[in-house]
Amino acid sequence: MATGNEDELPDQSRPFSIGTIWDGPTLLVEIDGELDMASGVIVFDIIEAALATRSSKGSRREATISLDTGRLTFVDICGYRALEDVANHAAENGGSMVVRNPAACLVRLFELLPSGPTFRLETEEYGDGGVR
Repeated sequence: MATGNEDELPDQSRPFSIGTIWDGPTLLVEIDGELDMASGVIVFDIIEAALATRSSKGSRREATISLDTGRLTFVDICGYRALEDVANHAAENGGSMVVRNPAACLVRLFELLPSGPTFRLETEEYGDGGVR
Protein backbone atom coordinates (compact mmCIF):
# COMPACT_ATOMS: atom_id res chain seq x y z
CA MET A 1 0.00 0.00 0.00
CA ALA A 2 1.43 3.37 -1.01
CA THR A 3 1.73 5.94 1.73
CA GLY A 4 2.49 8.95 -0.42
CA ASN A 5 6.01 9.24 1.10
CA GLU A 6 7.90 7.46 -1.66
CA ASP A 7 9.46 10.73 -2.87
CA GLU A 8 10.82 11.38 0.62
CA LEU A 9 12.81 8.17 0.89
CA PRO A 10 16.56 8.73 1.13
CA ASP A 11 18.63 8.13 -1.95
CA GLN A 12 20.11 4.63 -1.63
CA SER A 13 22.82 5.20 -4.23
CA ARG A 14 26.39 5.54 -3.06
CA PRO A 15 27.99 8.65 -4.58
CA PHE A 16 31.37 7.99 -6.11
CA SER A 17 33.73 9.50 -8.64
CA ILE A 18 37.27 8.83 -9.80
CA GLY A 19 39.62 10.88 -11.93
CA THR A 20 42.96 9.93 -13.48
CA ILE A 21 45.69 11.83 -15.28
CA TRP A 22 49.26 10.98 -16.20
CA ASP A 23 52.10 13.14 -14.89
CA GLY A 24 55.18 11.65 -16.52
CA PRO A 25 55.55 8.08 -15.21
CA THR A 26 53.05 8.71 -12.39
CA LEU A 27 49.35 7.98 -12.67
CA LEU A 28 47.55 10.51 -10.47
CA VAL A 29 44.23 9.17 -9.21
CA GLU A 30 41.65 11.00 -7.11
CA ILE A 31 38.75 9.17 -5.49
CA ASP A 32 35.74 11.04 -4.17
CA GLY A 33 32.83 9.54 -2.23
CA GLU A 34 32.32 6.01 -0.95
CA LEU A 35 34.68 3.13 -1.62
CA ASP A 36 32.95 -0.22 -1.24
CA MET A 37 32.50 -3.47 -3.13
CA ALA A 38 30.84 -1.86 -6.16
CA SER A 39 33.10 1.18 -6.47
CA GLY A 40 36.22 -0.87 -5.64
CA VAL A 41 35.75 -2.85 -8.84
CA ILE A 42 35.48 0.43 -10.74
CA VAL A 43 38.69 1.74 -9.16
CA PHE A 44 40.61 -1.38 -10.15
CA ASP A 45 39.19 -1.44 -13.68
CA ILE A 46 39.85 2.25 -14.36
CA ILE A 47 43.42 2.11 -13.07
CA GLU A 48 44.08 -1.10 -15.00
CA ALA A 49 42.70 0.50 -18.18
CA ALA A 50 44.93 3.57 -17.69
CA LEU A 51 47.99 1.36 -17.21
CA ALA A 52 47.08 -0.78 -20.23
CA THR A 53 46.59 2.30 -22.42
CA ARG A 54 49.97 3.63 -21.36
CA SER A 55 51.55 0.24 -22.05
CA SER A 56 50.00 0.04 -25.53
CA LYS A 57 51.62 3.39 -26.40
CA GLY A 58 55.07 1.89 -25.91
CA SER A 59 55.66 2.89 -22.29
CA ARG A 60 56.46 0.16 -19.83
CA ARG A 61 53.91 -0.52 -17.15
CA GLU A 62 56.40 0.29 -14.37
CA ALA A 63 54.38 3.21 -13.11
CA THR A 64 53.87 4.84 -9.78
CA ILE A 65 50.21 5.15 -8.85
CA SER A 66 49.60 8.18 -6.65
CA LEU A 67 46.17 7.82 -5.09
CA ASP A 68 44.56 10.79 -3.33
CA THR A 69 41.84 9.58 -0.96
CA GLY A 70 41.30 12.83 0.91
CA ARG A 71 37.73 13.10 -0.34
CA LEU A 72 36.64 9.61 0.65
CA THR A 73 33.62 9.73 2.92
CA PHE A 74 33.34 5.98 3.52
CA VAL A 75 35.42 2.87 2.98
CA ASP A 76 34.65 -0.71 3.92
CA ILE A 77 36.80 -3.82 3.85
CA CYS A 78 35.89 -4.47 0.20
CA GLY A 79 37.07 -0.99 -0.74
CA TYR A 80 40.28 -1.53 1.19
CA ARG A 81 40.77 -4.86 -0.59
CA ALA A 82 40.43 -3.07 -3.94
CA LEU A 83 43.28 -0.74 -2.93
CA GLU A 84 45.37 -3.76 -1.95
CA ASP A 85 44.59 -5.36 -5.33
CA VAL A 86 45.70 -2.21 -7.17
CA ALA A 87 48.93 -2.06 -5.13
CA ASN A 88 49.66 -5.74 -5.76
CA HIS A 89 48.95 -5.37 -9.48
CA ALA A 90 51.31 -2.39 -9.67
CA ALA A 91 54.04 -4.30 -7.85
CA GLU A 92 53.64 -7.33 -10.13
CA ASN A 93 54.33 -5.02 -13.07
CA GLY A 94 57.38 -3.36 -11.52
CA GLY A 95 55.52 -0.31 -10.21
CA SER A 96 54.28 0.92 -6.86
CA MET A 97 51.36 2.68 -5.24
CA VAL A 98 51.27 5.42 -2.67
CA VAL A 99 48.16 6.75 -0.94
CA ARG A 100 48.44 10.47 -0.36
CA ASN A 101 46.19 12.45 1.93
CA PRO A 102 44.45 9.38 3.39
CA ALA A 103 40.91 10.11 4.54
CA ALA A 104 40.08 9.63 8.22
CA CYS A 105 37.79 6.70 7.39
CA LEU A 106 40.66 4.93 5.61
CA VAL A 107 43.12 5.59 8.44
CA ARG A 108 40.56 4.25 10.92
CA LEU A 109 40.19 1.07 8.87
CA PHE A 110 43.99 0.61 8.86
CA GLU A 111 43.94 0.89 12.66
CA LEU A 112 41.36 -1.91 12.88
CA LEU A 113 43.28 -4.34 10.69
CA PRO A 114 45.79 -6.74 12.25
CA SER A 115 48.46 -5.88 9.68
CA GLY A 116 49.16 -2.62 7.92
CA PRO A 117 48.63 -1.89 4.26
CA THR A 118 51.01 -3.19 1.59
CA PHE A 119 51.23 0.29 0.11
CA ARG A 120 52.76 3.50 1.37
CA LEU A 121 50.74 6.21 3.09
CA GLU A 122 51.83 9.80 2.85
CA THR A 123 50.18 12.58 4.79
CA GLU A 124 50.76 16.31 4.65
CA GLU A 125 51.14 16.48 8.42
CA TYR A 126 54.54 14.80 8.12
CA GLY A 127 55.79 17.25 5.48
CA ASP A 128 57.92 16.22 2.51
CA GLY A 129 58.57 12.53 2.41
CA GLY A 130 56.39 11.84 5.45
CA VAL A 131 55.55 8.18 5.09
CA ARG A 132 53.51 6.21 7.58
